[in-house]
Parts: sequence; structure tokens; C-alpha cells
Amino acid sequence: MSSALNIPHDRVSRDAYIRKGPVRDFLDSYPKSGLGKKHQRSFQSKWFEGRKWLEYSKDYDAAFCFPCRVFGTAIYDETFQKTGFRQWHRALETNRGFAKHAMSQQHEINMNSWQTFLSSEPIDAQLNAERRRILELGNKERQNRYEVLPILLDVTNTLAKLHLPFRGHDETETSSNKGVFLEVVELVSRWNADLANHLKQASAKPKSYPSYTSPSSQNEMIQYSAQYVREKIVKDVKASKYFAVCLDTTPDTSKRDQLSIIVRYVGANGDISEDLLDFVHAEEMTAEGLFESLKSVLDKYELKMDNIRGQGYDGCSTMSGCYSGLQARV
Repeated sequence: MSSALNIPHDRVSRDAYIRKGPVRDFLDSYPKSGLGKKHQRSFQSKWFEGRKWLEYSKDYDAAFCFPCRVFGTAIYDETFQKTGFRQWHRALETNRGFAKHAMSQQHEINMNSWQTFLSSEPIDAQLNAERRRILELGNKERQNRYEVLPILLDVTNTLAKLHLPFRGHDETETSSNKGVFLEVVELVSRWNADLANHLKQASAKPKSYPSYTSPSSQNEMIQYSAQYVREKIVKDVKASKYFAVCLDTTPDTSKRDQLSIIVRYVGANGDISEDLLDFVHAEEMTAEGLFESLKSVLDKYELKMDNIRGQGYDGCSTMSGCYSGLQARV
């Protein structure tokens, strides 16, 4: 068949093709055919009137039935479905041509299928509606998750302020003690419907709906809170300009030395503040190595070494040695 009669295979294109309707090539004069000049006939455009199913292709110089060609599940009238009708002298004869085809049961079935299709919502509109529904659902889920984040951050900040441990030894659903963080979150959810619904959704869809209560999420929230507090400390130290540093090391469970750096300064209201600035791994426990660690942290927060007005260490010579210790180097 010509390109105009080719029915697309993909759903969206097929939908558009059907809604466009029958192929109707209107010509000033249609090709004539028949035996002898006296008996030649041609298609007439007035035949379209009252026959909305009728279509004509100039490429084939033939008439077809649009609903039977598109919706017919089997070839029962090859002329109007596939090869095309060209016997123009019989087109309007009773029980022949157009009338005979229009009275067939299969034609009526296909006409009903066509009308049902036209009364339905276009496939592209259905797809767009489904996309919108999925998008709106996703936006709602994201909004719900964002609404519970402040609650979880409040729990994080409260536990940090009280110096309480977050994790439990057994954080499974059946555990009677999941750790302070999860237990407090569960307690708050009993009085907060948004949080309760969030935890329910996360439990039902663990792979697609993040709960923000996992160990990694807890650590991330702790880091965000720590970053906020640290930025506030650095801002206050810079406003004060001059400050003192206190350093000490302690081995962790892996026996690696961790260096804690504390700053002491006078706040805007005149009160003395003493805050932990950072906690870093001490690469070398020599005076030079500790000095480089301190300098690296101060450079990181853009605090000037020249503004140090006091130092505090333990009695170790590496720290407080007056000749080659860290104190002398600072």
C-alpha cells in the first residue's frame, strides 16, 4: 500500500493515524477506467457524502473502507480492506459495491470499534496523564520526605547536645533496643502523623523510599550539624581575632592517634568560649608533624597563626618542649 494507507505500528502514531480519519484524495478530475470509451467511469467525490467510512487513494485509484482496513482482525472483504474497489459502474448498485459492503456484519462491528476508539481519550493524552500522575506522586513523596527531615535533624542535634550515642547493637525491627536515635524517632512518630507515615512508606518500599534513618544517613546528618556548628565557631573566632589553642592526642580503637584541636576566645558579649574546632588523624607524633597538622587545620578554616595568643598542652616534651616542642614552633 502507499504511505498514506500504511498503518503505523507504534501506539502513539497509530492513535494519531486513526484520529486523522479516512484517506480522501480530492481531485479536480478522477482517472477513468473501463472497457471502451463509452463505458469508462471514475470515482466521484460526492460519494463521500453519507459514507464517512469511505476513503479514496489516488495512488491506487481505488476506494477502501477505513474502519475495516484499520480495525478488521481478518481479511473478510479483500476488495475494501486490501486491494481496493475500482468497479465504479457498480459502486451505487443495490446489493453491490458500497451498499453491499456497508450492510455486512463485520463492517458494522468495525464501525462500532472505530466509534468506540474515537470516544476514548487519545493514547498520547493517556500517557501524558499517567506521566503527570507519576510525577505528582513522586513530587508528593519527595515533599513528604523533606517535611520529616527537620524532625530527624532535631533529634540528631538533641542527641549530640546531650552527648548520647546514636547506634544500637541490634537495630532490627524485632529488637527491643534499637539504639537511642531510632528509639527516639519511633517515639516522636507516635505523636507526629507525617513522620509515622514516612516510616511506614519507607518500611513498605525500602529500595525506592529512603527512610533517612540508616547509619549512613545518621552520619550524614551529624556531619551537616557539625559543619553548621563549626562554621559558627570559626565566624566567632574571626570576629574575636585573637585566640588560644589547646591540643591533645588520644589513640582510637585501631591505635591510631587522633589530634583534637580546641580554640579558646572571647565572644562578642565578653564571655570566654572554649570550643572543639576539629578532630584529625595525627600523621606523625613528632613536634614537626603536630605543628603541620595544626597549621593545616588553621589554614583550612582561614585562621591566622599570627593571631594565636595562648597555647595549652599536656606535659609531654613533644607538645610543650620550650626548645623543639610544638609550643616553641607555634
